[in-house]
Amino acid sequence: MNKTHTFFAAATLAATVLSPVAAFAQETSTTTPVPTLYSSSSSTCDQRTADYLIKVEKTRTDADAKLAKLRIDQDAKISTNETTADAKLQATRTEQDAKVTARRATQDAKGNQSPAVKAALQTYRAAIDSALTARRTAVDAAVKTYRAVQDPALATRRAAVDAAIAARRSAVDSAYTTWKARCGGTEADRKAANAAFSTAVSAARKTSATAIASAMSAYAASMKSALATRQTSVKSAQDAYKTSVKAAQDAFKAARAAAKSTK
Repeated sequence: MNKTHTFFAAATLAATVLSPVAAFAQETSTTTPVPTLYSSSSSTCDQRTADYLIKVEKTRTDADAKLAKLRIDQDAKISTNETTADAKLQATRTEQDAKVTARRATQDAKGNQSPAVKAALQTYRAAIDSALTARRTAVDAAVKTYRAVQDPALATRRAAVDAAIAARRSAVDSAYTTWKARCGGTEADRKAANAAFSTAVSAARKTSATAIASAMSAYAASMKSALATRQTSVKSAQDAYKTSVKAAQDAFKAARAAAKSTK
């Protein structure tokens, strides 16, 4: 079961740690291009303002597509990891069952057992089967609980990231509305508007980055806690199995010794 325990600690965790940090960072850094600075020509100013808006809209569209694809790929990776983990666990259990069946068949083929020993052996085997079933049930429940935490935690993280992106864009759009009116002003007005807009864009980026980092940290904390709970549950299941097996072995040895003493 150590093999199964280690497998779950690694394989299922692998389905958790896949995080679109790079995409978030890229999206954060590119959706609000830096505005072109002051130009003395009003028509040129208007054109650059319009060009900036076009660039922002395209960059946002591209960023949204990248983030959507990243999430699709992430979901597919998690699903694949879980399917692979389940298949490996089932293969391990099937192999384990085959070994137990073969071992018991070999034991039965030897014969030369008294009725008392045969009865004690059947009792021992029933205890082992019960302990094995209990362990598997506990492991399955631990994995199910872990996965039940992951899905809503991931959804919460994505919602927080989306909110941070929306808030940043709203702040930039608001600042843009003020900034685009600069073209009809004086040179000093335009320079002041450029500075104010740059400051607003920078502040929006920082606020968004902080919110995204917080969402990522919250997700990591949730999954770390869920992983610890799963590991504790699996260990408890393994310990309970070992205890049950030892008790069954001790009972069988005592019964066999008692049967020999009556010969």
